[in-house]
Amino acid sequence: MFIRPADLSDTQVGEAVGWFWSLAVESVAYAPVGFGSHHWLVVADGQRWFVTVDRVNQGVPSRGGEAEPLDRLTAALTTVRSLADLGMTFAVAPVPTSVADLLVPIQGKWVAALFPFVDGEKHRWGPFAGRSDRMAVLDLLALLHTAPERARQHAFVDRFEVQSRDRLETALTDREEEWRSGPYGESTRRLLEEHAGYILEQLGRYDRLVDDIASRPGRMVITHGEPHRANTITTASGIVLVDWDTVLVAPPERDVWWLAREDVTVPEEYERRTSITIDTEALELYRLRWNLGDLASFAAQFREVHVDNEDTRTAWNGFAAILEGA
Repeated sequence: MFIRPADLSDTQVGEAVGWFWSLAVESVAYAPVGFGSHHWLVVADGQRWFVTVDRVNQGVPSRGGEAEPLDRLTAALTTVRSLADLGMTFAVAPVPTSVADLLVPIQGKWVAALFPFVDGEKHRWGPFAGRSDRMAVLDLLALLHTAPERARQHAFVDRFEVQSRDRLETALTDREEEWRSGPYGESTRRLLEEHAGYILEQLGRYDRLVDDIASRPGRMVITHGEPHRANTITTASGIVLVDWDTVLVAPPERDVWWLAREDVTVPEEYERRTSITIDTEALELYRLRWNLGDLASFAAQFREVHVDNEDTRTAWNGFAAILEGA
C-alpha cells in the first residue's frame, strides 16, 4: 500500500522483528509499494530485510461465505516455504522464527512476515519487457505446476470465489440517490448503474464456467495466482517470483492467463514444457474473475467512508478502466 497505517509505527515493526527473529535492528523504514499488504524495509544484523504486514480482521465475503484470511495467508506462506525448501529458489519465501513460525502478531491487529531482501531489478505493473522475460516466467510456472504432491499439502484449494461478490451485488441494487461516502462515492454509483446489465451478465457467465471447470479437480496444480511483471525481480541468477500470499491449488490457467493475455503463443509454449493441455474456457474464467474481483473490491471500498489519497486514486483508476473497456 502507498499510505502507511496510522495505528502501526516503525518502532512497533522493528520491535517485532527484533523479538521474534532475534535480530539486532538498526533501522526501519516504511516502503510505499504494492497494493494489498503494507511493507517495511529493515536493516538488522548488518543485512537488509523485507517485512510484510497484514491486518488480521480483513474478511473476504463471497458467495461461498466468509473466508478465513489469516488461515489462508498462513497456508500460502507455509506452501511457499515448502517450495523453497524443496530447492525451488525462484520462490521467495518467508524466514521462520526460532520456533518455526512464519507469521507473528503485532499489536493484536496485525501479523507480520519477514523475507530476505532480494537484490535485483524491480518491475512496475504492466506488460513484460519482451518475450524472453515472459518465457522465463513461463519456465518458472512450469516448474511450479509440476511440483511434487508433498509441496501442496498445506495449500488451500481454489473455491472459485469472487472476492466481495455479495457486496458488489448489494451495491448494484442500491437505490440511494447519492453516495456521500467520499470523493469517489457518487461517481462509483453512477458507473455501476450505467453498467449494471453488463456486470450481471459477466457474473452469470462466470458461474457457468465455474460449474464446468470445478467438475474436473484432477487438473489442479500449485499456482502462484498473480505472476505478473510487478511480482517478478530480475536478479543476477535469473528471475524470481515474489508476493506468494495468493497461492492456491487450482487449474494451471489461474497462472497462465496472465501471460497469455500478452502473447497468444503462451498456451502452446506451456503445453510443450509441461504436457498439460490448456483449457481456453478456464483462461476466460480467470480473466473474468480478476475483473469482477477488482470491481467488487473497489465498489465496496467507495461505498464506505473514504478519502482522496494515492491508494484510493489507484483504486478508482482501476475501477473506471474496467468499466470503460466493457
